[in-house]
Formats: sequence, structure tokens, C-alpha cells
Amino acid sequence: MRPHHHETSFVCHVDLLSYRTVKKSRDEYIKRLNGIYRNNLAKDNVEYIVGHATFKGPNEVMVGDTSYTAKHILIATGTKPIFPAGTPGTGIIIEG
Repeated sequence: MRPHHHETSFVCHVDLLSYRTVKKSRDEYIKRLNGIYRNNLAKDNVEYIVGHATFKGPNEVMVGDTSYTAKHILIATGTKPIFPAGTPGTGIIIEG
């Protein structure tokens, strides 16, 4: 299997399809994308913090035992979050 079409999809021959091959290719693709995203964030002087975050105020989050404040805070969940009814800010969420 080789990346095809600008490396956004994969072409597989059905008789040669292997879950391990598909997973390996997918994992390598995601790893490469994550590297690109991290490099772009670094170029824009964005601090990248990995961990579970809790909002403490409009411009403050806690990650572990550390508090962070900023004018703008981006939470990249890596999945599609669920928003309970009445959750503030749901009108400005971008869903993919």
C-alpha cells in the first residue's frame, strides 16, 4: 500500500489488504501530520501542552498541577466532543 492522491488517502489491492499494513500506513500518516502541526504551532510561537485540561476561568486552564493563563486558549481534543445542553460557548465551536 502506498499513499496516493496527495497522500490524503490510500490505495490498496483487495487481495493484498492487511489490517497491519493499513494501520501502519495510517499511523505513519498521522505521525507525519502531527509533526507538521507541531512545527506550524512552534513557528507561530504557540505553546503546546499535552495533558488533561480543566478551565478555571475565562482565560485560565489547569493542566495537572500547573495553571496557564492566556488571551486565547485552544483545546485540541483529538476527537469529537459531546456538549451537554446549556454548555456555554457551544455557539462558537467548529465541528469537523
